[in-house]
Amino acid sequence: EAIDMMGTGYFQYKILIAAGLGFAADAIEVLLLSFLSLELREDWDLTETQTATMTASVFAGAFVGSLVLGPAADTYGRRPVFLACGALLSLFGMGTALSQTYIFFLVMQFLVGVGVGGLTVPFDILAEFLPSDKRGSFLLCIEYFWTGGSLLVALMAYLTLQRSWQFFVVLCALPCVFSTILAALWVPESPRWLLTQGRQEEALNILNLAARQNGQDDLYQNRILIIGDELEENSSFAELLKPRFRKLVLALWGVWIGFGLCYYGTIMVVVRVFSDLDDGSTNQSDHQDFDYMSIVVSSSAEILGVTLVLLLIDRIGRIPTQMAAYAGGCISVFLLCFLASTENISRNVLLVCAFSARVFEMSSTGVAWVSTAELLPTEIRTTGHGTANAMARIGALVSPYLIDDLGSLRTIGIIMGVVHIGTMISASYLPESKNMVMGGGAEAVHNRRQDEPEPDSYHLL
Repeated sequence: EAIDMMGTGYFQYKILIAAGLGFAADAIEVLLLSFLSLELREDWDLTETQTATMTASVFAGAFVGSLVLGPAADTYGRRPVFLACGALLSLFGMGTALSQTYIFFLVMQFLVGVGVGGLTVPFDILAEFLPSDKRGSFLLCIEYFWTGGSLLVALMAYLTLQRSWQFFVVLCALPCVFSTILAALWVPESPRWLLTQGRQEEALNILNLAARQNGQDDLYQNRILIIGDELEENSSFAELLKPRFRKLVLALWGVWIGFGLCYYGTIMVVVRVFSDLDDGSTNQSDHQDFDYMSIVVSSSAEILGVTLVLLLIDRIGRIPTQMAAYAGGCISVFLLCFLASTENISRNVLLVCAFSARVFEMSSTGVAWVSTAELLPTEIRTTGHGTANAMARIGALVSPYLIDDLGSLRTIGIIMGVVHIGTMISASYLPESKNMVMGGGAEAVHNRRQDEPEPDSYHLL
């Protein structure tokens, strides 16, 4: 109620910019390896497995970071963990440019991944400052930063990769440096988290600061009781699997491990299809060739994907939107893989399939991020979101081995189709969070179970 009274304005837009740049940095640091791993395969004479391991190293780090930094944010606060993530990404992102050996590169990228794993925290901070009626659409705006990062990494690869991969890596680390600086200046601690620690006065001061910046002077001066009812609990992994949260958490894990493989696998399929595409050129360079125009055009599809979700998420709901997006992604990726295996197929046909695949993957991913933050209660939000993110990194960790090591695109298309269907089934078990009070997912699952009629012997059979 206190957050709803605050409204949205200058205060939330500042957090959106700081968190959004962190999201852009996440996209850049992960997606740069789609280009860089293929370039270094040529320079360092790597095997396909070694090349896939370069990409997998950042996802392995992100898995560890998700499991460590999510619970840390529930224990020590959102703000310090946000700043720590930014520092890790900035330091080791720049440090990657110093790599002279394969092993040193893997270590740097693993540590970058640890920072990437904690970037659910800025998303959750933003969610905890938003009124319920604006939360869905506002949270989706952060996905435009991710899309901007996707486009920027392709542009920077085109301009710098063949001249100096080290310069390319340094440029890719700059958005995170800016995000960390802005977070230090603009992002306060979450009042919801402060209340779980019994720090009501600090929470009230931050709420009043936010209200003033939104043009509503000291809105809560005489209303301290309305913010005093958050649960004082300590979050842990064991808490997630208690009966109160178990069904919700397991369904979320299923969705996140699926979309991790779907999203990153689709990106790698697109890069594979449009790298060394025979366009009649006779380039004799030692560098890996990419059809940058096709990659950029397909990446720009994410803008349309986020826009479609913005139009649909508060009209038809989170779960129907998500399931429709997974179905569309399944069809698009399957067609892309099969058509790319066909001789003399038109480049434009492949581009249409790649474009539609990126639209659907971005749509489903955006809804998953929003609904997860809405469904998890405050006392386990960053731990739950962090472990869900860890599941996504498991899916992402598998994707480079799937895309690089399996020779047949048709086999990849079949596997990707099956994963999309499984993810869609997992999403069907989530409660709808449209217009739901923040953190009401566990109660909704419990109530839905109670409302289900007892099955007769025929249905039990």
